[in-house]
Amino acid sequence: MIKTTAMFSAHTIHLLHVVLRDTLIFFIILFAALFVWLKSGINVDHLSFNQYKVDGLYIKLDKKLTLKADTIIIPKSKKKPNFDNIDQVLDRVKYLLTFFHYIELEKVNFKDNHYKLVYTDNILYITSDDYEIAGNVWRRGKVMVADISLFYIKKEDINMVGKFNYDLHTDKLILEGSYEAYNITGKFKAVKEDHNLEFIVNSNAFGDLKTFIDRIPMKKKLNQWITEKIRAKKYRLYSLTGKGKVYGSKFEPDLHSLKGNALLEDVKIYFKEGLAPVKAEKILLNYKNGGLFFNVMKPTYQNREINASTVSITNIGKGKIARLDLDMHFNSKVDETIQKILKAYHLNIPVLAKESRSKVQVKLGIPLKKMPNRKIDVYVKAHLGKGDFYLQKMKLPVLGGEITYDKGIITLKGIRLKEKWYEGTVEGKVKAKEKKANLVFRAKKIELKKKGEILFSLRNKKIPFDVAYAKGVQISLPAQKIKVKQEGKETKITVNDIAKVKPYLKKLEVDIDGGTLEIVTKDFSTYTFRGTLYRKDCFIYDNKVCYTRVPCFGTTSPQGVDFYAFDKRLHFNSAKSLIELNGLNIDLQKFLSSDMRIQKVKTKKAKGGENADQGKKEQYQI
Repeated sequence: MIKTTAMFSAHTIHLLHVVLRDTLIFFIILFAALFVWLKSGINVDHLSFNQYKVDGLYIKLDKKLTLKADTIIIPKSKKKPNFDNIDQVLDRVKYLLTFFHYIELEKVNFKDNHYKLVYTDNILYITSDDYEIAGNVWRRGKVMVADISLFYIKKEDINMVGKFNYDLHTDKLILEGSYEAYNITGKFKAVKEDHNLEFIVNSNAFGDLKTFIDRIPMKKKLNQWITEKIRAKKYRLYSLTGKGKVYGSKFEPDLHSLKGNALLEDVKIYFKEGLAPVKAEKILLNYKNGGLFFNVMKPTYQNREINASTVSITNIGKGKIARLDLDMHFNSKVDETIQKILKAYHLNIPVLAKESRSKVQVKLGIPLKKMPNRKIDVYVKAHLGKGDFYLQKMKLPVLGGEITYDKGIITLKGIRLKEKWYEGTVEGKVKAKEKKANLVFRAKKIELKKKGEILFSLRNKKIPFDVAYAKGVQISLPAQKIKVKQEGKETKITVNDIAKVKPYLKKLEVDIDGGTLEIVTKDFSTYTFRGTLYRKDCFIYDNKVCYTRVPCFGTTSPQGVDFYAFDKRLHFNSAKSLIELNGLNIDLQKFLSSDMRIQKVKTKKAKGGENADQGKKEQYQI
């Protein structure tokens, strides 16, 4: 708004300058001709001499002369007007006017323009194809001075009232007064000398900015932001000062000299299509260094406060791509409302904090030009309160911490997690586009219990892990050689080396030294498993071989464990506290923990079939 006001002001001042020069030339020629006509005698119907033509001339003498003419044609002159004796010429014109009570020249053709001139009561009124002007002109030394009671530019619908001082010898114009244009009123002062222009403009409060801005040539996107994206019920320009160069009708502003400030009241900022606007009581607008800076006062978004927020449009100028910078600070719950802002810019920041307030900063840098690879810069920083952090459907309960998004990277810092069975902090980076994360969990504790009995316990351990969540969720713990994959309703846990986690297993019904295991669940209540268990010493044997590795499978549920090994030749049912052996010999005291009481309950010959040659089938009660 401020820069375009400068362009408008310079154009208007230039036009007034041209009007003054042409009007003066016009009067010098016209009154010189009138003086000749009065001296030579007048033909009432028609008068012509030296290419001058007058039709319908009427002169009446009543104390003073009354002069009327229907048409006057003034020929073009190739000679450049000479202003060396302008002070004497003005005196002659002024002296000549003292003889007239009233002058009305209905149509004067001069320099491809059509004029009407009326002079009465020392007031001169001129209208042309381009403008209307009325005022009282006099000479002060070699300077022409005027009180302008009317200056109307027809094409632009601009009215001006004021005073000017114009020195034709130095080509210096000093103009000040008031204006009314495009439903805006205000005051101005300008000094033009040769091609140099200095000005200051202000305005009263007004409500229609679009009518004015649409008159100014500018990029469509910038026009849209000024007139549609930032809307106010009231505008007021406190001041705009600057300098520039004027060449004909062209104005070249000195962008470094432009300074201005304005007030916008009852404002709505429509920063993204599809989102509700940011509302503000007031915006203080400053223009400096080629940028518009909006100091937003008491802003809100969806009835929640935005703290210390700023808006700016920078990089304004010919050949440049203007840029909108938006900086919003929320002290709010991170809920669907905040998430909607982020997702509007295709940002998946996997955080919801509905229970407590979080401090959230959202910074956007938006080029105001459509282009194939337009890049919007986004920066998000949140000091989280109590809530949840999501990686796809994996939910982590958060107590606090800091999360930032910058250049496609989500950085987690000091994210405190706490659940019934674990507690600690998470740090690391999430690559949003690739949907991958490299994180570290500093575990204060991880503890699994069953019926009050600790099965797994880990404390004060640093656990690096990787997450991929493009399709489902895959978690990899390299140090523990564990992978977890969640897809749909199914979760699969792969343990590639049981020995890595054995130190944290506190109660094993089967004593093992290592092995591999794959565990699958759909409801985190019933699990199926398959793998190979390993013990250093031999505890299961038949007639031919002693086994240290046990291929196994089975299920575990709230009802107990069903454990099968060696193609079901070994079956352990925890619900019945029963072990069945088919054609196998086992050192039960080695196989099971030493504190179990074991009693043989049944022995029978195996029936024919695939296991008939394996010997006897035995059962043991535990």
